[in-house]
Amino acid sequence: MLADELVAGTINKTLAKPDLELGVETLAGALARQANPFPDASPVQVRHPLTAGDTDEASWPWLPGLVVGMVAPGEWDIVVTDDRLVEGLDADGHPVHPVCRRAAEAILLG
Repeated sequence: MLADELVAGTINKTLAKPDLELGVETLAGALARQANPFPDASPVQVRHPLTAGDTDEASWPWLPGLVVGMVAPGEWDIVVTDDRLVEGLDADGHPVHPVCRRAAEAILLG
């Protein structure tokens, strides 16, 4: 019984699939990565102002962040984890960081 369960994930099982099926699976994975280049919880760099009054987006620095999630095609919510922007502490005493919504051109992986 155990052998039957293990065979489902072997290379022989994968190679037994028709070429068309393997091609479709590979293409589907590539399209998913293209549709969402910033998966949830990915570390990123994000354009964000250091002060509330700074409205010149071209001068905003790249700050560290984590992707919360994709909210619309081409837009993501990001937690900006730079300690200079801590907004206070939560009930457990952990720092509260701002969350911003950015388009892909204002986000870099890593």
